[in-house]
Amino acid sequence: MEAPDGLAAAVRLITRYAGLLQQSSGLWHHSPEAPTAWGRGNGFAARGLAETLTALPADHGDFTAVLDIYRRHMDGMRSHQAPDGMWRQVVDLPGSYRETSVTALTVTAMARGVRLGWLDESYRPVIERAWRGILAHVVDDGTLVDVCISTGAGPTLRHYLDRTAVNGADDRGGALVLGAALEMHALAAGNG
Repeated sequence: MEAPDGLAAAVRLITRYAGLLQQSSGLWHHSPEAPTAWGRGNGFAARGLAETLTALPADHGDFTAVLDIYRRHMDGMRSHQAPDGMWRQVVDLPGSYRETSVTALTVTAMARGVRLGWLDESYRPVIERAWRGILAHVVDDGTLVDVCISTGAGPTLRHYLDRTAVNGADDRGGALVLGAALEMHALAAGNG
C-alpha cells in the first residue's frame, strides 16, 4: 500500500507547487518569496515531474494534469535554451551564466519525455544541443565547469546572480550529469 500513498503524495505536492510557482511561461519561481526562475530549481522541478510521470500509470486520474504541468514546463525551458545548448543560472535572463546542473536535469527530463512519448520528436535537437553543451562543461579529468553553489531562496534577482559557480570537483553536479548521461544512453538505445 505504500506505493499508492506515495503517488498520491507526489501528485499533491506537484499540483500544489505548480499552483504556487509555475508561471504562465511554464517556468517555475524558486519559492513564493523568491520570484526568480532559478536554474537548478527549474531543473529539480523538471526531474521531479519526469520521475512522477514515470511512476504514474497512464490511466491514473491525475496523469493528464501532471503531464500538462510537465509539458508547459518543457516548452518554457525549450524557449530559453542558450545557443550553445545550455540553460542559465537564471533561466530567463540571457546575461546570467550558463549552468551545468540545470542543463543536466533538463536533459534528463526532456530525454525521458521523448523516449516515453510525453514529448514529440521536435525536442530531440534541443536535447542533443544541450548534451553537447554539457560535454563541453565536463573537463577531461572528470571535473566540472559552472555548477552553481548551494542556493537557498533569495528575495531578489541579485541574490541569484551573485551565486558563484564551482569549477572543479562537485558531487552534486557530477551526479546530475551522470543521470543525464544514462538517460541519453537510454534514448539512443530506444529503450521505451
